[in-house]
Amino acid sequence: MNIFAITKTPDFFISKFNLFQSQKIYLFEIFLSLGLFLNLILKPQFFGKLKYHYIYIIIGFNPFISPLQKILLIGIVLFSKSQNSNLVFRGIKHGIFLNLIPAIYQILFQKSIGLFKFGESKLNVNASQIAKINLLNFEYIRSYGLLAHPNILAFLSTINPKINVSIKNFINLITFSGSNTIALYLKKFTKKSFLNLTLAILIIIIAIKGENSISSRVKEITQANSHQNFQPIHNIFIECFANKNYGLLYGLIMLLKEKFSKIYFIIPIMLLDHFIISSYACFTVFIIYTSINSSKV
Repeated sequence: MNIFAITKTPDFFISKFNLFQSQKIYLFEIFLSLGLFLNLILKPQFFGKLKYHYIYIIIGFNPFISPLQKILLIGIVLFSKSQNSNLVFRGIKHGIFLNLIPAIYQILFQKSIGLFKFGESKLNVNASQIAKINLLNFEYIRSYGLLAHPNILAFLSTINPKINVSIKNFINLITFSGSNTIALYLKKFTKKSFLNLTLAILIIIIAIKGENSISSRVKEITQANSHQNFQPIHNIFIECFANKNYGLLYGLIMLLKEKFSKIYFIIPIMLLDHFIISSYACFTVFIIYTSINSSKV
């Protein structure tokens, strides 16, 4: 859930809260800390070995997470076992199902359900800085659930091996997340399932978002410019080049090289979005997914 306390705000943009450059402590970080502490005290034999050096490099060079968050993630990787990760993904699945309640309400009634204390954003079709689509000259809010952005809800679903594909399709549809729908279709395509519901949803999203939305995203990526509120570039690799973050770039390239068969479907998201590294929730799940030993996930 999108519940956090601000520990540092370096600057502001037009007197508005700077989401991407401020340091935050999330509620689930506290629970992660407690879980790691209990594992260390009660089950020290689960402490893993230092391997997958590129994962530690990715964590260390990610500029969008705090030192505390980096320490927590390193601890998660060290304790990571297939059975522990499966338990984590089952827990995330229940969290996503919980998010579906406000998400469905938001898409139907085009406003927040009122769960602000649980991290829900204040959504209104007339508000600025809200993710929307334009259909027949009317704007409509995309589903957020209790998270900070629709693409985060979609990503947490797309990467989760414990969630049914039909649920993933539904979440991609109500969030109108094109990058996550492409990722899901790529997974189906490699299994020689060429015509399916995911493709139909992708066509719907492209048709509704329209040429202007697509061309503006392409323009932003090719010109390597952020479009508002100090956002990172919507392409992780270009973001690394633009900020000369060659450590993160190296880690990502090594990750793709070593685990391509496991994470190939995430590549469209890396090329079209930044939430995998800029959202701590997405980054945490991404690290857990890529660091476990089991090939079943």
